[in-house]
Amino acid sequence: MVSEPLFDYKEFQAQAHRFKPVPKYDAAAETKTPHAWWDLDRDKIHADFKEISERIASCTERKMGLDRELEHVAKTATKISSILSLGPEARFSLLGCKEAMEDQDMNSKSIAMFSRNTPKELLEVIRSFLSNVDDQVCLWPIVDCVTIRLNHPLLQNGLEIIDLPGSGDINMSRARHADEIKDTVDVEIILGDTVRIGTDEMVISTARAGVLNHGASKVKVVATKIDSISDDQLAQYSGPVYDDINIRMQKADEDGASAEDEDDDTKMLQINRYKLYLQRFRKAYMIKERAKSISKILGSTLQELTYDGTVDMFHTSTADYMIWIKTGKITFDRQPALSPEDTGVPAIRRFLFNLPASQNLRDYTYHISTTVPAFVEKLKRVVTQSDRDAGFKTIADEIDDLSGRWLGDLAKMLHWTCATYSKVSVEKLEKDNNAYKEALRKRVQKRWLELKPAAFNRIVKSRGNVPKGTSKAKGLEDTVNWNVELAAILKSGFQKWYAVHSEQLRKLRDALPLNMDVLFHKTVALMNNSAANLITVEKAKAKFAPMQHGMKSKVLAMMDEMIIEEKRLLHRATLEDERENNMISAITDEIYDDVLAATPELKCTVKGKKRYVMGVLRFKKQRLEEHFLTAESHFVDRVIAIFKKQLDEKMTGLIDKYFERLNAMFDEFSKYLRDHAPVDYLINPLGEHVRVQLEKHIVFIEGRAESLQEHLLKAGEDEGDSTDSVEHFDDSGDEVHDLKYFLEKVSKQKRKATETSKRMVKRIKHEYD
Repeated sequence: MVSEPLFDYKEFQAQAHRFKPVPKYDAAAETKTPHAWWDLDRDKIHADFKEISERIASCTERKMGLDRELEHVAKTATKISSILSLGPEARFSLLGCKEAMEDQDMNSKSIAMFSRNTPKELLEVIRSFLSNVDDQVCLWPIVDCVTIRLNHPLLQNGLEIIDLPGSGDINMSRARHADEIKDTVDVEIILGDTVRIGTDEMVISTARAGVLNHGASKVKVVATKIDSISDDQLAQYSGPVYDDINIRMQKADEDGASAEDEDDDTKMLQINRYKLYLQRFRKAYMIKERAKSISKILGSTLQELTYDGTVDMFHTSTADYMIWIKTGKITFDRQPALSPEDTGVPAIRRFLFNLPASQNLRDYTYHISTTVPAFVEKLKRVVTQSDRDAGFKTIADEIDDLSGRWLGDLAKMLHWTCATYSKVSVEKLEKDNNAYKEALRKRVQKRWLELKPAAFNRIVKSRGNVPKGTSKAKGLEDTVNWNVELAAILKSGFQKWYAVHSEQLRKLRDALPLNMDVLFHKTVALMNNSAANLITVEKAKAKFAPMQHGMKSKVLAMMDEMIIEEKRLLHRATLEDERENNMISAITDEIYDDVLAATPELKCTVKGKKRYVMGVLRFKKQRLEEHFLTAESHFVDRVIAIFKKQLDEKMTGLIDKYFERLNAMFDEFSKYLRDHAPVDYLINPLGEHVRVQLEKHIVFIEGRAESLQEHLLKAGEDEGDSTDSVEHFDDSGDEVHDLKYFLEKVSKQKRKATETSKRMVKRIKHEYD
């Protein structure tokens, strides 16, 4: 915004090009943010797909009586040019109340569909689904979702935009439903009016929730109506730039009055244009300053929540943008203060175009690198004359062997990995053991043991916790909680443990699904290489396909529960959750009970009188000191030992629990295959003839498959998130793609992202300097 200098009258007059009408803004001519997706030659790719399909169709089309293998090949070939998205399926029902929609033309899923030529015409017929309309049955309260499909380049790239109710919705059911949808999206875009966005609690709370839910990089804030400035507001701004503009404006007024006296219409026109230029410059400069201030205020508010980046902000003026796109030519007098780029709309559009770019590239990469080669293998399998008498049982035996070995090795590796995480992170806690022990010694000897008898006995009797107002003993005027004091001494250590351990678990959470993908693709490859016929293999693969999601879901559920248990252990050790059932009390309850019941030995005295070898209070305090400070069983060592034991038990138990479920899933699949009847059929003369024809095209189709791979390479397939997919790993090398491999891979990616983030922070700081 306002990157050019402020011109004086003579300099402005020299800018003759400013006075010519400019054509309306063409969004189609905008450059995209660089990404390999935009470098992909999709026209050539689809031409190759089409040639493959046509070659197969030339052999199978209009052939009656094809056997099941050939039917499957023909059907698959027609779909080879359709690239399916690998993203999540829609999970929203569109409409749910039949009674209120009896007059609507609904399909079997209670969905009413409308089609019109323009968005404006469509809006007229669906208005009652969106808001109250006079003299019409109001349907919007029962509508779960309104889906509008338009022919727009953004939507053609696979982008789906969901408009949710604003924050503060008093309808709790609708608000919860909105939260459920937010959990499924890739990015949250939060809109707020520029006038109050910096202090709008609704915007701030929504952005805060989005950052905590998705991370800062997945939340964008849009400040709307950035151009909403009155003349009074403009007049209030002061500073060197504004003062300079005011002086030039005053001079222009004086020159204009002189020109009017002289009836010099040409000069008056030029001066009026210059005044208009000054007004626009002042407004644009003020908008720039306000945008910078809002970004700073809101950015600092949200920066406190995360260390993984900043929340991006867009400042928009749709009113000015609409002026730029309304008519074919825009004269100088009608041009707004903000240029098309400065309205913020092109920046948002570039962001939206690039949002699905990585996923689209992944989909094309998967299709070209996996689906097409798989089709070629199917084709070779069909035309190859060989004994294909193996059935589902053979496949089940092979899968049982693979999954049994894989899951067994993975479970052992997981146990070892979690034990290593536990050892390394607890060592971080134990590093400052001496400091904790010294702090505890001072606390016990200089505070607890110095208490008067009444206060000491009351605290011990109450197991270390005496709330305020429950005792009149001196020293107990305020709440006393020895367990909290003990936890406070160790709190910094447990937080260090948590920082190390949680980071390792996050890496493990990222790595495990990749490991499951390898098992899935190895199983699919095993089925492809089996001696069974094509139909048997395809049926087994179709049944196995949903298991990829199930396998990943189970390991992610295991990791999520590990993370929950990890947090719970931290809270139980530091008493942050303020529960009485905590790790400190598990040790101290026994100590307090023992001290309360402790009495010294009796002296040999006159019959009828009790005499102790030392005072009872002194003995109790000595006993308390021994429990907490004795080197052989020091309290700090006991807490850490119990903590590590519980941590190891929790992690081990969760691994065993979820791997039992994974094995059960594979056992169920194996049972399904074994119970399935074999698929038998005869190859007739027509089938033999078609196979001969198909075999002639295999070399050509393999060439097209290689050509498709070259298109990917030409697109610059160095996009980090597009080629890391497990499907494209080469198993031909010596490198084993086990859990250790993926942990190293995830660690490397995180280090790279951290370094990039640091460079970005430095660059941004430099720009503001």
